[in-house]
Amino acid sequence: MYEFSKILTDKWKDIIESINVDGESRKVESVNCFRMNKYYTGYPEIEFCYKVTFNFEDGISNGQTHSNANRYEWHKKLEETFTKMFWNPSIEVMPMPDSDEIKFENSKVDYMTNQGYRFIIQFYPGGFLPEFRNEKLESLGI
Repeated sequence: MYEFSKILTDKWKDIIESINVDGESRKVESVNCFRMNKYYTGYPEIEFCYKVTFNFEDGISNGQTHSNANRYEWHKKLEETFTKMFWNPSIEVMPMPDSDEIKFENSKVDYMTNQGYRFIIQFYPGGFLPEFRNEKLESLGI
């Protein structure tokens, strides 16, 4: 499952770096991904849960993002992009930010949080397998 989580995080990194709002884009300096039960033992429900952190190259913190209108809009676009990817409108109510987190608590993602200098997603790779399978079949013309 770790290899599949790597495929997902690489895809997400590409998506993050492709977001451009009026010339504003950001590069990811590093990606840290770990299986949750490595650090939190005794919780069987997180056995196959991962947390990924995308650390931005420029290191600009949340407090500084609002002083630049394009940067603020970039962060809004980042959150909108990932909310659309993780939210299932046919079975879920639109997730709303709870403080700095956007909670999904579905079979794919528990939450995501945008802290300005980093973007964090807590996810279940297994929840993305059907979607990944369909993408592969479509790319093969099946």
